[in-house]
Amino acid sequence: MIKILLIFITLIFSSNIYADPRLEADIKKLSKKNAFINSKGKEYKLDENIDKSKILLIVWSHGQLDGWGQKTENCKASWNKVPPILKNIEKTNINGLEIRLYRVCSGVRGLRQKELDIYNDNYNTDIGMESIFQFKDKSGVRLIDKETYVRKPMVIKMKVNELLSQGFKNIVLAGHSAGAWDSINIIANNYNLVDGVIAFNPARHGKYAKALKKNDVNKWWSQEREYKISLLNLNNLKQPILAYSHDGDDFSNPTTLSFLSKLDLVNFIDYSSSDCEGQIMTGGDHGISIDKCFGNKVSRQNEIIDYLKSINF
Repeated sequence: MIKILLIFITLIFSSNIYADPRLEADIKKLSKKNAFINSKGKEYKLDENIDKSKILLIVWSHGQLDGWGQKTENCKASWNKVPPILKNIEKTNINGLEIRLYRVCSGVRGLRQKELDIYNDNYNTDIGMESIFQFKDKSGVRLIDKETYVRKPMVIKMKVNELLSQGFKNIVLAGHSAGAWDSINIIANNYNLVDGVIAFNPARHGKYAKALKKNDVNKWWSQEREYKISLLNLNNLKQPILAYSHDGDDFSNPTTLSFLSKLDLVNFIDYSSSDCEGQIMTGGDHGISIDKCFGNKVSRQNEIIDYLKSINF
């Protein structure tokens, strides 16, 4: 009943999304690439007669290559595909539920360059993020609400609600980088919408970890990051999260994610001692968790299986 009510509320709220023709076009374009993915990484159509209540659906959300989101993200790019660690556990039985995988393509565009210029011309570090809250587009939408870290979770949530309306009852979000961050955003801000989150190297603020190590973080960057963390509303978190992080990650690492690791409901795994090496195509150490070496390790697969078994579906 709670999930049905959440679907209804979200559908009403999300109807406002389509007031923006540009966003509507992005969603229409990207949604064509949403698909069920098998253990080989191939798209397929789910049997119409399958009992969806017996499926544990892992909904995969990719990262964001373009930091400001001025281009749509290609969810089929090698660094955005459903990773081996999840493909290797497809169809595993979890307490009577069979794991299936679903790819959601949520890489909509954010601010236009002229809107970013307004930020640059008016941001005041003495005031912080509130110094740009007042700026709106021609339709009256706050520019800050057009950022990808606001819009991408909305797109993912719309798809989750659609899947719930189709009869799926057991949904866990999984994602890498921005996709992981956005998945955490959704579970913390929407109690009982999904059942869990698997977050691989969550990040949403560029190469912040690298800059921090070099003492090269300016005040604006730090303020924006704190604002994004505040939007997660982690004080509202009531469901368990499994999160992975690596100290060599330029974007986020166990130090920058300490706000997450300290939470009782977060099973935070620091895999800095992994013998897997980062690959250029997936972002170096930032992408170890979505590479074959990591995914082929049975111990890593078992971490995720054990986490899923711990969830009260």
